[in-house]
Amino acid sequence: MQWIFWYDWILMPVYFFLLVKIFFSFAKKRYNGKIYKYFRYGFLAKMTGALGFAFYHQYIYGGGDTFLFFDTGLKIADFATSDFHRFAALVFKPVESTVDYHFDSLDEIVFAEANFFVPRVTAILSFITFRSYLSICLLFSAISFGGIWYAYSSLLKIYPAFEKEFAMAFLFIPSVILWGSGLGKDSITLGCTCLVFGSLLRLFLIPKQSLFKNLILLSIGFFVVILVKPYIIYSFSLSFAIGILFQRIANMKNKGLKVFMAIMLVMGSLAATFVGYGYMISDPNFGLDLVSEKVIALNKNLGTQSGAGSAYDLGLDVSSVNSFTDIIPVFPKSIFVTLFRPFLWEIS
Repeated sequence: MQWIFWYDWILMPVYFFLLVKIFFSFAKKRYNGKIYKYFRYGFLAKMTGALGFAFYHQYIYGGGDTFLFFDTGLKIADFATSDFHRFAALVFKPVESTVDYHFDSLDEIVFAEANFFVPRVTAILSFITFRSYLSICLLFSAISFGGIWYAYSSLLKIYPAFEKEFAMAFLFIPSVILWGSGLGKDSITLGCTCLVFGSLLRLFLIPKQSLFKNLILLSIGFFVVILVKPYIIYSFSLSFAIGILFQRIANMKNKGLKVFMAIMLVMGSLAATFVGYGYMISDPNFGLDLVSEKVIALNKNLGTQSGAGSAYDLGLDVSSVNSFTDIIPVFPKSIFVTLFRPFLWEIS
């Protein structure tokens, strides 16, 4: 099926140029030297990643969730002229309260709250992009880059000597440039997680920052991430809190107080970990047993429906899995597969 058409190729360079012009003008007023250079190269890399993401899914993979989100977003946008009340409800109301407004879709999963956020954003962006898939991909990536840059620039206020190292970590990791760009959940959550990170740094560790502005940015980023991928916030919150506390302890001058506070921090972290674990396994959307069920179901689908090299077997009898603990014996294998596949001999 085709999602990239002739008009995409006409509009894409126009939007590419406009976004580069807008973002570069913004950066030129605020940065100079290496920082401005990293901004320019980072933004161009992000835009290129958006196009690579789109071309891969259209011309190599031939499908994917990105097109499901895109098609659904266009259907929502169509209601703006035929049934505006339905359009407004689908865009702004919680999904569970819009069941009567749902429509035929390729996949019912798209109507889950976490997934439906992307079609909502797509519907809004479609009005300023003439419904062009490539142009919407570029806008998704530009929004994502804004959050990433906010985290990068926030860290530089604390560690100004590490501009190159932070640039490599935040702006130039190839896999993140590709899979963290384009029209999809990862692009949005990556940008918003970085927005949360940058806002918290400015609120807790960087003096003379706008309280109101950073609270607003924190709220926006937190809302989006908790809506789309809440497990990111679960893991991020505790680690950030520990990092903040260690930073404060390191700045103390009294060595005895430092040791005491460090011990209290370790004990508090352990207690928080157990509390957080208990909360996660009771969460109906993120219980660990539920995660194991989803992993098993996905593995079955890959094994039965895909003849591609991405399918694999770890030697686990999925029918014998009753809980999360049953998966632990294959943990080493799974980590090895995650980090090192595909192997060289598997690549065509």
